Amino acid sequence: MKAKNHLLKYFVKQGGKKFVRFPDGAFYNPSSFPFAAIETSGAVLFADLPGYSKLSEKFTPVECTYFVNHFFAWFEGEALKKFGGLIDKFIGDEVMIIFPHTECKFPPLESAILTAKAMLENDPYAFSPKIGIASGIFAISIVGTTETYDITAIGHTVNLAARCAEKAKKSNSVRIATEDLNVIKKTFNDYIYWDISSPIEFKPKNMKKVKVIDIERKTIWIPNFNYEQKVKDNVRLARKSGVIINNLEESS
Repeated sequence: MKAKNHLLKYFVKQGGKKFVRFPDGAFYNPSSFPFAAIETSGAVLFADLPGYSKLSEKFTPVECTYFVNHFFAWFEGEALKKFGGLIDKFIGDEVMIIFPHTECKFPPLESAILTAKAMLENDPYAFSPKIGIASGIFAISIVGTTETYDITAIGHTVNLAARCAEKAKKSNSVRIATEDLNVIKKTFNDYIYWDISSPIEFKPKNMKKVKVIDIERKTIWIPNFNYEQKVKDNVRLARKSGVIINNLEESS
């Protein structure tokens, strides 16, 4: 079976290949849908691209595609570089990364926090993401039908990380579902650049209350170039090269 992404490779490496039915490659299940999962523990990170909805009013759909793909590529480069993160999925203008304990050189929560810090420190295009992190157990599962399926992390930990990203204070900030200030200060130890809150109570929608810690980057990088114009220029070049197909019907 040819792996289609990093998460699928991980699934197979952990033993998921025994769930594969050949020759068509569909995952075996006696019912009409695929069912297989790996129960594990680790951390989950969601990153949201602030201001995307406003930008999408100024950008064409193709320019929006270029913009979010650039954001995703930047994030993936940092996540997969050294901390053990695996890209789970891209959702609109959000990216979801999981840190299974079997893949991390550091404890998963610390690995996710290190990734978040790397994002906010190395942001040359000023994407300024809002980030949410949670740790705990989750299942890396096959979801879908035998005709159309994918692999994704599922469970309370995933939902909590998503809620933390949604309610992060603002751009260039991280909300972490933990009350362990020691693990936070171990990573964000250059206090001149970061504001770190004390543990506060957070009530995610339809979930129990948890303690969270908010981190905000004090110094903001402002590019000395017009990134929006660069997006438009690069899309214009792409049109000239033929990689964008226009099949819109001409209005009469």
